[in-house]
Amino acid sequence: MGGRLRLRAPLQPRPEHVRAGRRRGRKSPRHPAALPRVADVRGRSAGERQRSVRALWSGRGLPGPARPAERRRQGRQGLGRRPAYRDDRRRRRPSGGGQLSERHPYDGDDRRADDDCRGELLLLRQERRAAGRARTRPVPLYRGVRHQHGAEARPVREGPGEDVGRGGQHRRRFEPLEHPAARRRPSDRQQLHRRKHCRRGLQKRGEAVKVVVPPFDLASAELARARQQRLTKPRGSLGLLEDIPVQLAGLQRTALPASRPAAAIVFASDHPVARHGVSAYPVEVTAAMLRNFVAGGAAASVLAKELRVPLHIVDVGVRDGADLAFEQDIRLARAPVARDEVGDLRVEDAMSEATFARAVLAGAAAVDALPAGVLVLALGEMGIGNTTAASAVAAMLLDARGADADTLVGAGTGVSGAALARKRAVVRDALARVGKVGSSLEAVRRLGGRDIAALFGAAARACERGMAILVDGFIVSTAVLALVRTAPAVRRSLFFAHRSAEPGHRRVLEAMEARPLLDLELRLGEASGALLALSLLDHACALHVRMATFASAGVPDGGAP
Repeated sequence: MGGRLRLRAPLQPRPEHVRAGRRRGRKSPRHPAALPRVADVRGRSAGERQRSVRALWSGRGLPGPARPAERRRQGRQGLGRRPAYRDDRRRRRPSGGGQLSERHPYDGDDRRADDDCRGELLLLRQERRAAGRARTRPVPLYRGVRHQHGAEARPVREGPGEDVGRGGQHRRRFEPLEHPAARRRPSDRQQLHRRKHCRRGLQKRGEAVKVVVPPFDLASAELARARQQRLTKPRGSLGLLEDIPVQLAGLQRTALPASRPAAAIVFASDHPVARHGVSAYPVEVTAAMLRNFVAGGAAASVLAKELRVPLHIVDVGVRDGADLAFEQDIRLARAPVARDEVGDLRVEDAMSEATFARAVLAGAAAVDALPAGVLVLALGEMGIGNTTAASAVAAMLLDARGADADTLVGAGTGVSGAALARKRAVVRDALARVGKVGSSLEAVRRLGGRDIAALFGAAARACERGMAILVDGFIVSTAVLALVRTAPAVRRSLFFAHRSAEPGHRRVLEAMEARPLLDLELRLGEASGALLALSLLDHACALHVRMATFASAGVPDGGAP
């Protein structure tokens, strides 16, 4: 014989309940033994229905001696047709007319699924369709208020462009909400991906810096605002403490925001302009203050300890800023840009383009070094002469010249009289030398310092990572103003800790339409005001999450707006 002889095993007789089926394209009667009564199905819960379907599909609920896997082997043994399926369960695909069509799970012929299992599925589907319009899926946590906080879940009505269910019927839905206490920390692989993504976001190309800011979640902010209206207090009686959790809710994409974990970063740098006697202290004080920071004697060190916030000191340009021994909760790092040469802003540009780029990336790298899960970041600075540089940058960004620029220059470390006059003269000379600039970044590069550039990069990277930023004082606000002019979307991530005693700080805050949380006439820097304001964020979030609502406390609501 020319062909190969193939031995075929005789076909096994099909079970009685399977012989009731007919070939494809023709309907077959459903086997009555496999179909449960309608009352039995309606009396079951959704989970019991699912388990009954799985039991029938696996063969445990089918009449007859053989289960599907055994019948499949009996029907295919030696036939040489299609290879056996790896799983007895097959994906059910709805065909025209709402019928369920499927390849026969244990026969080589092209047949429909056996009628007993299909009947159970059809009946279950009809029951769900009849009861599904009025049924909502229970979830443990709702967008709005969690159960243990004492308020019921509030449904969110769907917009006109969203799915409204079968038959045009409008269904109420509950949106799941993630609580900060139950938030899972990202894995190492996710954190690495996030950091790589952030590095792609903050890029310097010529004169442009691209900052990728996550979108502000307006829905979570509105839900947080609605919860504030339901708390047991007159509406608006807590003032700014009601606005803080609303803004945090949009950043963290949850109606129950948190202010911890938090961290603080202070950038330290020398400024050659200090040689003109614009400060009450010599330039060597910056290096001495580094040792004071790590020894725990500075104001920022004390506040960070009291608030249990890790403090990170980053040296971006301190002469004699060698590595020092530091305490457990205070970290000191020296950035490579600290070795770069910088200029006196009165007679030359403060930084070259390469130095400016390295300073910006040093600030971003300091944020990347923070542990995963930080929600709030306090930014500060330290450097003799940095108020002079910040005054020059602010005057350039606000287009202030001459006498108007003099109003932006303050006492700084406490200068007055002739020293204050010299300081104002230095700022006027620097503005006259530079003239006009093409961008905010150019103003920082030519008139600022490495600490201001690092603050710019740190704030940009923190915004990319979805952190809330506590802006400390005049120097940090000036760096943030340059960032807002470059990427306006970062404005929602900023919390302005206080209004400084520096006259220029008021003008900078007005330019960003900012409302500071405190007004204590501070002019220290070092993130001291930001750390003080962090306690306000802690209390605002605690009030927002832990206070009872009128409904949960049984207190009548006056309903006054």
